[in-house]
Amino acid sequence: MNDVRLRDVIEADLPILFEQQLDPEANRMAAFPARDRETFTAHWTKILGDATVTRKTILFNGQVAGNIVSFEQSGKPLVGYWIGKNYWGRGIATRALSEFLGHVPARPLYAHVAKHNVGSIRVLEKCGFKPSDQNAKPSHAGDGDEVEEVVMELALEPTRRKLNPVFETDRLILRRLSTDDAEFILELVNDPAWLRFIGDRGVKTLDDARDYIRKGPIESYARRGFGLYAVERKEGGSPIGICGLVKRDFLEDVDIGFALLPEFRGKGYAHEAARATMSYAREVVGLDRIVAITSPDNDASARLLEKIGLRFERMIRISPDSPEEVRLYASADRSSGNLRALD
Repeated sequence: MNDVRLRDVIEADLPILFEQQLDPEANRMAAFPARDRETFTAHWTKILGDATVTRKTILFNGQVAGNIVSFEQSGKPLVGYWIGKNYWGRGIATRALSEFLGHVPARPLYAHVAKHNVGSIRVLEKCGFKPSDQNAKPSHAGDGDEVEEVVMELALEPTRRKLNPVFETDRLILRRLSTDDAEFILELVNDPAWLRFIGDRGVKTLDDARDYIRKGPIESYARRGFGLYAVERKEGGSPIGICGLVKRDFLEDVDIGFALLPEFRGKGYAHEAARATMSYAREVVGLDRIVAITSPDNDASARLLEKIGLRFERMIRISPDSPEEVRLYASADRSSGNLRALD
């Protein structure tokens, strides 16, 4: 289980949060000195008593993994988080920040991060933040040395949102991919789950990723009018996965495909995107039958396919000399996916 949830900070969380902020490596990465207990208590007493501050405890599998807050400083809304060192490297920060943005409507929203803290910068980028034109003042890490900071900004209207939108749902926008998405595609197709259930596409460099986009989705848009689309959260703007329609040579019918980055799984995004794609396939593309294929051990995808109205039909081979069979699912109803088409 890898469940990440947010809830309001309570007094019982504070002893754990105090211990987490004492870690020397975490202090170095954050370029922020640890607080002694008296200072820490005074700091959190002020936070808990300020109605203008949004503060959430981050829970990982029910355990307190850190906290995330939004507050105003010098007239600007800021966001900051702290993850206990024991919880690093599991995508918790990205998932927590992604959910937290839904609780904080202020835009633009800013974050200050030490320039050497590439992990936090990457987390912010995945949630739609971009380097701001504003300059940050050097901070002090507690040892007297100045640390250069970067100001990251979540804009009012992410620029990528305007690029080739196709349709939207309550939480998502699906748009056409472009070669500007090469970095995202490189990460997605080399995710362990992609390699296990979909296969190695030989995409190892940014140039490979651009070529993959050109010869796959972009060519499909031109030839067929549909293809795989980037999936973006409305709160954010950066791609979190792909979902769309594919016409494969070995299948008579068009099939639906989807994949998300690991930190965005388990949030219902894949189901939401896939249902809307089914509606788009029927209402806009005009398909009466939609199919899907999945490996025999990919139970999570099989459950999702059944939720969007597909039913297992039979086992097939993708080629005569293929050593393994895959599951073939086919559409069984015309349920709505809450689709809103975009111009």
